[in-house]
Amino acid sequence: MSPKPSDPKSVRLRNLRMERLRNHHRLPIVLEKLPPFTREIVQVILISGAIPALVLQVRDPQCIETYAEEWKRYKILRLIGEFRGKDIESLTDLILDEIEESLFRGDLA
Repeated sequence: MSPKPSDPKSVRLRNLRMERLRNHHRLPIVLEKLPPFTREIVQVILISGAIPALVLQVRDPQCIETYAEEWKRYKILRLIGEFRGKDIESLTDLILDEIEESLFRGDLA
């Protein structure tokens, strides 16, 4: 279950979760399988949690066109690009869920 957004405890839990995912033994293998753009997005999320900037970047029509094949293949890009809400914390939790599941599967597709 994802923590509630915005309160200090939730922020700490989310940061601990990102740290745990960054240190997961399968992360290098999963990252290696990704094309450069998607790999960069995952790394930025896990290192800085910079979701708002990524929403703007991934939603850009030129980005969608340039990386159309990656958009079709990787759910994480669609989660970010299709996000229309204001609750970035919930989006962050969805993205972390997707990354966590991919680490157990061994693939982000």
